[in-house]
Amino acid sequence: MEIVCQRLKKLREENNLTQEEIGKVIGVKKGAVSYYENGINRISVEDLAKLADEYNKSMDYFVGHDCYGISEEHNLYNKINLCNEEVRFLRTIRKEHKLYSELLENPENLVNRMKIKL
Repeated sequence: MEIVCQRLKKLREENNLTQEEIGKVIGVKKGAVSYYENGINRISVEDLAKLADEYNKSMDYFVGHDCYGISEEHNLYNKINLCNEEVRFLRTIRKEHKLYSELLENPENLVNRMKIKL
């Protein structure tokens, strides 16, 4: 439940929205949104679906299933969590074989070159 509260607040803040604006999307007052964000009341699945549609998120986002855990076999405590966008980035860059090889070979060099272009 806590992750739903956190993600609802994060969605609102990332989109520079007020609780009142979120409330309008799902048909509740800003006080209700505050209760959802603070875990006092539970938001309905239907209302989460409305927010997911409105802000182009998956339902997995709201329950925390949009992150993938990767850990090195020899060190299970060294875990990296990747969100859907990061996984999509990696899948896309893998298709660019030369770029992908260069990235694996020397990631710092490639990142520095990218910074110069930006």
